[in-house]
Amino acid sequence: MPCDLCLWGWFHDVEGSGFGQQLDRNTMTSVTGERTEFRSMFPGWLGQQSIQDNYFKSGLFVPDANILLGCYRIGPAAREQLLSTLENHQDRLWVPHQSALEFARNRDKVLPDQKKRHSETKKQVSDSLNKAIRAISDAVETLTDYRAKYLAEAEWHAAQHGLAKDDIKTRLTDMLSPVTDELSAIQGGHDVTVRDFADASTDLILARLSTILDGKVGPRYDAARVRQIVQETVEYRFPNQIPPGYRDAENKNALGAAGDVILWYQVLDRLRYGEGDFTKVVWITTDVKEDLWVLDDKDRHPVRARPELVQEMYDETGAELLMVTLHDFLTGAKTFLNADISDETLEQAEGLSTAPPDNIGLLTHRLLQGLDNIFDRLGIDQLATLVARLYARAGYEVADLQVRESGADMVVHRGGQKTAIAVRTSGHNMHTALAGLVVAADALPATHKVMIYTGSYTPLELKLGGSLGVEMRDLTDLADLVDGQDELPL
Repeated sequence: MPCDLCLWGWFHDVEGSGFGQQLDRNTMTSVTGERTEFRSMFPGWLGQQSIQDNYFKSGLFVPDANILLGCYRIGPAAREQLLSTLENHQDRLWVPHQSALEFARNRDKVLPDQKKRHSETKKQVSDSLNKAIRAISDAVETLTDYRAKYLAEAEWHAAQHGLAKDDIKTRLTDMLSPVTDELSAIQGGHDVTVRDFADASTDLILARLSTILDGKVGPRYDAARVRQIVQETVEYRFPNQIPPGYRDAENKNALGAAGDVILWYQVLDRLRYGEGDFTKVVWITTDVKEDLWVLDDKDRHPVRARPELVQEMYDETGAELLMVTLHDFLTGAKTFLNADISDETLEQAEGLSTAPPDNIGLLTHRLLQGLDNIFDRLGIDQLATLVARLYARAGYEVADLQVRESGADMVVHRGGQKTAIAVRTSGHNMHTALAGLVVAADALPATHKVMIYTGSYTPLELKLGGSLGVEMRDLTDLADLVDGQDELPL
């Protein structure tokens, strides 16, 4: 089992430093009696990963279930290029039994899930458009009423500025046309139908995969070994947040939650006992989550495999791990193996590892550019929903909004931090709102407190918020959050 080496993160790059030179001269003795250079003992934290050329030209390719299921999610040309790449390198292709099992279990769910996601995205676009039209029309009407009351002599007509309701609808619809066109193109590019899933014996994609994977799927574990892994996972790995899969503990039963660990142990056993002396492994997955990857702090894109996984594979088998998305695998195959991979295929592969576009965020940003009071027009409920979506888009877990009556509108989680957030529109009593937020945060309890306000804080309110440990955010900050140009408050 892996040892606890969390302190080694400070020594990630010692190349060229005095300390690094000292390590080059001072080696340590391994358990086998061999002399081992200090830094090479801890590749998960201290190692400099070999260039990808070595992995792609000599490594073992290990696709997970999502890669196999992805054959049904991409278009025919992209599918053929992916399958041909796997086929051309069958001698270095291997699939854990757990991945094959998950593929078999979930194959017939691909099409319904795909249709559901398409419908949900289409509805989100439509709902966002209608909300935007209503919000801008209401704002224009408010301005018209205001001018009629206080500036009766001045002439101003919304229609002259392209702000009549029909004009607003036309302009916003045109603005979203690239989104609706892309949705139609995606739907039209899929050639898989219900008939393909009705009978596995007539599924041509399955037949092709079966040929490629013949003899390439690892053995299953017996019931006793599975029970042992599940117990170890639940009692040791998950409580200590040892990857992979510890995030599944919250949403699945013990056996289901241990699926990633079962897969992982099968990979390690393949390296220990399987044919071929592989010293490098390319794990291919579209599953982008923090219990597999180190994620970029800003956009949550995958950067590299979790160092604990790299270290455990090295400690247990002596092999080195490279984790890649489908896009990166196909890019590497094109670069290092001369595989025939088109730009269109790479674009589709990128989509399998990326969440659908957040259209409400795009719309809200556009509204902010011209109408500063748009959030006030939304009202507390809609504004809180928008803020929750922004946090979710940034990779936070957003808890139930029913805590509103306690002084907070939502609670978000990430990296072990719990943050209570209150959202208020202009005109609310900020002293009362701050007091309610503090009480709610203490009751949860939450480690951070954030107030998001569409009005302007007074100096006294800012001072009070600071004294209470509340991070004070205003409309400008919220606009930056929508645009993705600022870090979300913790």
